[in-house]
Amino acid sequence: MAVLETRSSQERAALRPIAAARRLASLRLALIFAGLSLGLAACGSPAPEPPKYPVPSFQSELPLTFDAQRIEVRSVDWTNGGADSDFPVSPIDAVRSWAQDRLHVKGHENVLRLVIFKATGLRVDMPYREDGKPVSGKKTVEEEEVVINATLEIVAPDGGTIHSASASVSEARNIAHGASQDDRQQACYALVRDVMGKFDQEMEAQIRDIFGPYLLSR
Repeated sequence: MAVLETRSSQERAALRPIAAARRLASLRLALIFAGLSLGLAACGSPAPEPPKYPVPSFQSELPLTFDAQRIEVRSVDWTNGGADSDFPVSPIDAVRSWAQDRLHVKGHENVLRLVIFKATGLRVDMPYREDGKPVSGKKTVEEEEVVINATLEIVAPDGGTIHSASASVSEARNIAHGASQDDRQQACYALVRDVMGKFDQEMEAQIRDIFGPYLLSR
């Protein structure tokens, strides 16, 4: 019996390294499979690409800070900021983004309200003209137009308007006949961007001229 017990103990001692090696191999395989799973998950969900036509940004401009408690943006444009498919960024979205970038408040009362009366981008087919007169049989000229009209006002707690400033800008450009959809979108995006630049300049000039002490940033 003593011989058998000694032999059994020796066998168990000899098997321990084998069992440890098997456990280590299993752990390595588990780690390899986990790494492969993570790699496949990363490949399956690539980082989203930035938009080809981002909304025009004015974050690089100094903020306009007003003596008001909150900001309201309202649209009373009955077309709801209509824009055809040639405009990858609609004018009304561009105006709302401008308000987020440039308008800031720091006060305990009053409301800073931006009212958008019109913010549209539309295509108009114009007849081909020579010497100011339409010429029959000629292809029409396609014209894209952006119109933006808005008013910014400081409203007192009782609802009365303290100060208001307005800006109205528009521009139209011809699009080459037969232009591709991508070329149209590039041209319309540039038109919205440029018109918004004019709107920004005109509105800021009006604000600085009219709002007086209610404009805290100078």
